[in-house]
Amino acid sequence: MANPEKDFFLKNVTIILSPQEKSDKIYHITNKLDAWGVQWKKLYAPYHLKQGDYTFQIQGKDYRDEFLIERKFGVEELYTCLTDKNIETKAKTELCEERLRDNLEYEFARMKQIGVKEKWLFIENCRSFESIKFWQSGYERKNCTHGSIIYSTLSSWACGNRYDFKIECIPSNKDTAIVMLSRMYYYWRNDMKLKYGKNFLTQVKCNGI
Repeated sequence: MANPEKDFFLKNVTIILSPQEKSDKIYHITNKLDAWGVQWKKLYAPYHLKQGDYTFQIQGKDYRDEFLIERKFGVEELYTCLTDKNIETKAKTELCEERLRDNLEYEFARMKQIGVKEKWLFIENCRSFESIKFWQSGYERKNCTHGSIIYSTLSSWACGNRYDFKIECIPSNKDTAIVMLSRMYYYWRNDMKLKYGKNFLTQVKCNGI
């Protein structure tokens, strides 16, 4: 069934990427966007994203102050964010709060501080949020898995009275692009409906919004 609203979005949207996203690490995303004819670009200083990895623009409106996605390629990268790679291997079983605050927590704290409404953490190659509890790094302490610590940490941070973000677990990174576009589309669609009503598309086309 044809969806003119989605077709309009896909034709006019531009996905904005952080310059910190390395080309060889995001090929599975950009290759899909190219195949679908969806525009994307990296913005560099002073126009770069200061928080998050992805947002979008459409017909002159930049959504970076409203919608941001932070992407991690898997639980292993979350583990890296929560540990200090500069300490001895034996000590890697300890979570480092200072490094944690300099990475993932800082990103979401800043997003909340500047008033971003829709904040997402995408975890690729992860079948479900619950499965994180059973993830093992190879440097486990007795009766304690890093997965359970990551799970409880993210559960706390995601709460509305903390940093208030949503978590999307994507079992295969080949689906990241379609999930990303879907989340962006529905946010934009809701934004347009709130401004122009149910039949917003006609108004948006006329106004060039």
